[in-house]
Amino acid sequence: MTNVEKDFNILIYPNPAINEIKIQIEFPLFDSVNFTLYDMMGRNVLNSESTLNIFQFSTENLMDGLYTLILASNDWSISKKIIINNEPNF
Repeated sequence: MTNVEKDFNILIYPNPAINEIKIQIEFPLFDSVNFTLYDMMGRNVLNSESTLNIFQFSTENLMDGLYTLILASNDWSISKKIIINNEPNF
């Protein structure tokens, strides 16, 4: 696997996330993509798989804080930091 961040764009928004987060991969997918979310203690809190270029998931059941998102297919993987703030201060 290679890190392909330089070869294409992956948009993750909104970040910080409030109630949900969307991931957009700006290239055609030929394989499925695995999404794994880890909290700062290294615990796996979400696993999912998609064959779509746009994917979203709810953050409502997750604690506020910093998370690491790993996206991976057969040929590549990439990690991104995500902040979840379900209860914003107004």
